[in-house]
Formats: sequence, C-alpha cells, structure tokens
Amino acid sequence: MAASTRPATLSQQIFARFLLGGDDLNHRMYAARKNALFKEVHGRVFEIGPGTGVNLSYYPSGISWTGIEPNPVLHPVLKGKARELNITADLHTALDEAVREDKGRADFVVSTMVLCSVSDLAGTLKSVRDLLKSGGRFLFLEHVIDRANPVRRFVQRAAPYTPWRFFSDGCDPGRDIAGAIAAAGFTQVECQHYLQNGPGLIALVNRPHIYGHAVK
Repeated sequence: MAASTRPATLSQQIFARFLLGGDDLNHRMYAARKNALFKEVHGRVFEIGPGTGVNLSYYPSGISWTGIEPNPVLHPVLKGKARELNITADLHTALDEAVREDKGRADFVVSTMVLCSVSDLAGTLKSVRDLLKSGGRFLFLEHVIDRANPVRRFVQRAAPYTPWRFFSDGCDPGRDIAGAIAAAGFTQVECQHYLQNGPGLIALVNRPHIYGHAVK
C-alpha cells in the first residue's frame, strides 16, 4: 500500500474523529441497500473516499481494492481493516493519481456519501469514467438536493455558507448529484430516489438519497 505523506488539515482531523465514531450507525442505516448494490462486485474495485473502510465488509472475497482517500488520518485505519478482511488493497490520496496509473482498468468504481464534498463534481465523474473499462460499472449511494420539499431545499443550499462545510469536510448538501451522473456521459444509468431515515439534524437535512449504477 502507498503511504500518505501529506499532513492532515484541521478540518480533516475533526471529520476523521466524527467518522470513526459512526460506523455502527452507518451499518444500521445503509446495510440493506449496500448488500444489494455490492453483491455482484468482482475484479478490480476502486472506491472514492472510503473513509474508515465502512464498505469493505460488504464486498465479496477475492477482489483487488484501491481506496482513493484524501484524508491521511484515515489511511492507517483503512490498512488495518483491509488486513483484517484479507483484502488485497492499495491507497491513493488523489483521484488523478489513480487515473494516471490505472486508466481503463477498473471493473467497478464505488462512491458512497462522497460526491457531496468533492471540489469538482463533473471532473470527478469524468475521472470515474476514465478509470472504468468498457462495460465497467459505477456504483453510487449518495444524499442529494431535495426537489420536493422547498424548506429542506433552502436549508441545504444555505448550509455551505455556514460552519457546516468546515465540520463536514466540505459537504454541500444542495448538489443535484443525480443530474450530474445523468449528464456525465455514461451509456446507461439506473438511479433510485428515496428518503433515508436517521437520527439528528444532519440526517434530517440529508434525507433525500439516490442509489444505483452507471455503465461506461
């Protein structure tokens, strides 16, 4: 595994502590959909923003996994969890590093609760396509802007102008991620919208979700 030498920012340190305490809740909220979404995963799998490695236990054995995690605080956690699960693993800190080394080699690219915080959503989706081999699949599970509830939509769009983004490592809850995936040039997109229950203010703001897959 490649080691990260970049120092963590204060925001990354705070967000890492938040994530490290949230794995159990994440499993309770998303286990059923992740089991369905990841059941056919095989071969070379690239995951954007794997965080604490909360998705690793859902993958079948025998995969070759690469995590693209910009937060260096979480790299030792990911290495340890991969070892525990006997997953062949590698790590990058940036998506463009993975594209340079493995363009067109991915059977699957996975993103869960990550596209809200990338700095360039369209550019990230282009890199996802670049990583995938022809016929490869992008699997996603993301919270999105609320198109039905104007009050929640207002709060989502206002959140980035508050301390929200600092404490959430750049999360913008007002993004139309479904629209961005539909416009990203995939040959096929299957996207399900739903409202996700969960405790607390963050879950209330981020209730609208999507999950599905896109084919290169």
